[in-house]
Order: sequence, then structure tokens, then C-alpha cells
Amino acid sequence: MDNNPSWRHHFVPQYYIQNFYGANNELWVYDKEYDKILNRPKVSKSIFFEPHRNSIFVNEELTPILEDYFKIIDDKHAKHLGDISLKDKLELEDSHDYIRTLTYFANWLLWRIPKYDKLTKDLIVNNFDEINKKYFQSRFSQSKIDDDTIKIIRTLLPYQLLVKYDIVVDLKFKIYEIEQPNFFLTDNPILIEEHPQLSNTISCPLLLPITPTKIFAVLSSDYYTFNLDLIIQMNFEFFHRANKFVASPSKEHLQNFINGYREYKEISDKQSSLCVKNLFENINKKT
Repeated sequence: MDNNPSWRHHFVPQYYIQNFYGANNELWVYDKEYDKILNRPKVSKSIFFEPHRNSIFVNEELTPILEDYFKIIDDKHAKHLGDISLKDKLELEDSHDYIRTLTYFANWLLWRIPKYDKLTKDLIVNNFDEINKKYFQSRFSQSKIDDDTIKIIRTLLPYQLLVKYDIVVDLKFKIYEIEQPNFFLTDNPILIEEHPQLSNTISCPLLLPITPTKIFAVLSSDYYTFNLDLIIQMNFEFFHRANKFVASPSKEHLQNFINGYREYKEISDKQSSLCVKNLFENINKKT
């Protein structure tokens, strides 16, 4: 057994966080709970993690076995995400491999981030018989749906879904690139049109920032519109749906959006689902 097992488990992978670095390889972080920017910029190691999030008990000993599994997945995604951050958007859109990587990566994040823990737990518990039989050959006992079982299924099920529902070729996607850094990174970096279910976890419309200047969109229409007003609305929704933290390479840019978000929050608190629905409807409009 490893004498120094990993305990700092990143639900947003470090290689993805580093795509948003500025010149000093750091990020300024806004804490929504305390409504302030942290005093010092942070490196990827120190943000978007939970102690032992992916550890389970094996022979009565807490072990990071699920974190080891994520490391295998992350090692495969890391190079592609690094390449994607550097390549031209037209080159990316012409590459089925890159689009597949982004789609798979977004799917993994939906099951990985704490913001959706209750949703994924309810989905697993309410569909346990189907999940256990169809995806795990009835390896789990129904009388033992404990926290560790939830963790195991939450970790392994996304791959099973991707294998069964490989529909990347049917997705309507767009990679949008802007000249000046504008997109933020949050501890819930995916904006989805509706809560995912077993049948649509890899096909629901979504927005995923790739870097401060690139965003990946899965859309319900071949037509789309991106403009400054929509980018501002996107950023406000990313702020609003963040669990606790929002990061940016620019402290000034972050502070400017915080000032606007304080006003936007009052509207989105009352009409959150309508705001997101309206955003995707506007993006999907033909220009």
C-alpha cells in the first residue's frame, strides 16, 4: 500500500485549470460565499479539489483507488486538452478526435463535480436496478447502496454510457473563439440547458469554456449566434451556477464582472431556469 496516498482530489482537473493561466501561471479567484476576491492568486494545485473525494474503504482502510482511475482518464485527456487550447478553431472543428475529446471530457465533468452530487446520487439510487444490471452485470447488492457504492458508480458509469451511446457524430457543435480573454473558469465549468438524465448525459445542449478565449458549444440547432451581449450573459450564468468559486487570469476583468453579477444575481435567483433557457434560445437563433 502507498505510504503517501493522494488526498487532494481535483474535481476540475489541473491540466484543464492550467488552460486558463495568465502570464504568471496563476489565477485570481472570487469566493461567492464571502463575495470577495481572495488576497493572492492561486495555482492549479490549490483550487477546485476536495480531500479524499475519490477515496473509498478497502479492507477497512481509506484508499484513493478511484482517484487512481481518474488519473488514467486524465492522462489521456491532458494532451488533447493542451493541444486544443493552442489550435485554431477551424482546425478543431474539422477534427472528429478533438470534438470527441471535448464531448467526453464534458460528460466526465458532469459526473465529477460536487455541484451535481445530489443529482447524480438521486439518479443512481432511483435507477439502481437498471444501472446495476445493464452497466455492471448485477455486481452490486441492492441492499448495499452506501456512499462508497455511489462513488464507484459515479466514477465508472460515465464510461459505460459513452460506450453505449456514442452519438458524437450526431451532435451539432461549435467552437467559438474571441480575440480578447473573456471566458471564466468556475468550480462548475459546464452550463447545461437541462439537468442530465441517463438518456441524455452526452447529448444535452451545453457550453464549456476551453480557454479564456475559446468555448465549446453543443447546440440543438445548426444555426447559432454569438455576440458580446450573449458572452456577457453566458459569463453571468457561469458565475451564478458556480458552486463557490470563479477564476480568471485577470483580477481587473474578474472584479468588473463581480460588480455586474451582484445585480444579475437578483434576477437569476428568481428565474434561474428561464435565464438559461433564454440564453440557449438566443444562441440558437439564425442570424
